[in-house]
Amino acid sequence: MHTAQINRSRIEPGMFKLRTQFFIALLTTSAVLTGALYAFFSFSFERGFWHYIEQKEIARAAPLIEKLEEHYEEHGNWDLFKDNPEAWPEYLSSFMLDNFRARRLGPAPDQERTVPVNVSRRVNALFRAVVLLDSDQNIVAGDPRMRREIYRHKLQVGSRTVGYLGMPLNPALRDLHDAEFAGDQTTNLALIAVAAFLFALLSALPLSHFLTKRIHTLVQHIKRLSQGHYDNKIHLKGKDELTTLAEHLNDLGHSLQQSEQARRRWVADISHELRTPLAVLQADIEALEDGVRPLDQQALGRLQQQTRRLTNLVNDLYDLSLTDIGALTYRKQSCDLLELLQELIVMMQPRFENAGLEFTAQLPSVDAPVFGDPQRLHQLFLNLLQNSLNYTHAPGQVRMQMQREAEHLIITIEDTAPGVDPSLHEKLFERLYRAESSRNRATGGAGLGLTLCRNIVEAHEGDIHITNSQLGGLTVTVTLPMTRA
Repeated sequence: MHTAQINRSRIEPGMFKLRTQFFIALLTTSAVLTGALYAFFSFSFERGFWHYIEQKEIARAAPLIEKLEEHYEEHGNWDLFKDNPEAWPEYLSSFMLDNFRARRLGPAPDQERTVPVNVSRRVNALFRAVVLLDSDQNIVAGDPRMRREIYRHKLQVGSRTVGYLGMPLNPALRDLHDAEFAGDQTTNLALIAVAAFLFALLSALPLSHFLTKRIHTLVQHIKRLSQGHYDNKIHLKGKDELTTLAEHLNDLGHSLQQSEQARRRWVADISHELRTPLAVLQADIEALEDGVRPLDQQALGRLQQQTRRLTNLVNDLYDLSLTDIGALTYRKQSCDLLELLQELIVMMQPRFENAGLEFTAQLPSVDAPVFGDPQRLHQLFLNLLQNSLNYTHAPGQVRMQMQREAEHLIITIEDTAPGVDPSLHEKLFERLYRAESSRNRATGGAGLGLTLCRNIVEAHEGDIHITNSQLGGLTVTVTLPMTRA
């Protein structure tokens, strides 16, 4: 209970911070994006709109541009406007009034064409701001102050530029309705930006909650795993990385559950394996002390047998513990596997004969160089032969063979009945596992020998597997790489 409270205090504030971080990140992103889009669209609209207005003004001045080009072509200079300052506004007013009459009043007689005074004033006020420049862009006519605030349109006679007509760029000179329209559009854009930001503000909180909800579920599941509840499963909807992570966590929980069950079985089996020889030793010693059994060679043999069994079990456990932590040492060197197997055959032959088993070996008279630890290899094949000796019923047969195949040596050890169901072959390499049809504590070991054998073979970059034997028992096949010359 105390642990759960500690974990909760560590997780829940973190999740709150993560949700807050998501909220701030979404809100900041929305604000920056909204502000950037508003600035971009506002600038783009204003620039494009006023450019459109300027082009519109230039289009309106196209007749004047054409008229000025005709004037220069006729006179060959701009002296009319240079010599007489009043000529330029009179020229513009006369031109624009004629143009206005032609467009608005039609081809009626001159005496019937009258122009309103307010229209005449507006036309004069607008085009007095128009300036005329020569080919060197020097002011010929017009207000010199407008030189830097005009759009210059070329005046050409043939292919030669004879001057420029300067149009006003100052927004104050533009149409008031155009400016009002542009201002209204800018205001609308600002309102849209504010509405978008408010929508982002309102949606950021539920969105951040949605994004962190599944993460919170995963964290709670991990907390339950850390508390030992490995049977809990988590199910997330979707097909994204979080769903994949949930599936991996379920697999992890299953693996942890199996590991926990294996650990408990391991502790129970080890305690039982250690207790059995100790109980036998204690019972024999007490019987000897009480005089129930005589202290003779037979009694000493039983004590020695149980002591040897206990010693072998402890040694196997020690070797396995070293293997688990990667501390099992291997002093590898170049050695002859044929010579090592021949020594084992000489040593094991009497034991098989005493057990009523026929032991044969077929080893080719060829070099069998391997790079390995002679002591560990001796332990490997001694365990395999000892297994066959312990689990083969007499009368029976045990056969060892070795052959070369490419760059590998293949050693097989097969025996007669009893056999093991093929579905249990791989389980024979598990610690403390016994196939009940073939193993028992009276004749066999603790079930650790094959586990050590596999570790030794893998340390020598080899392979070991078990199949059914044609003799009726099992065939253990060991493959080891040869040393290249």
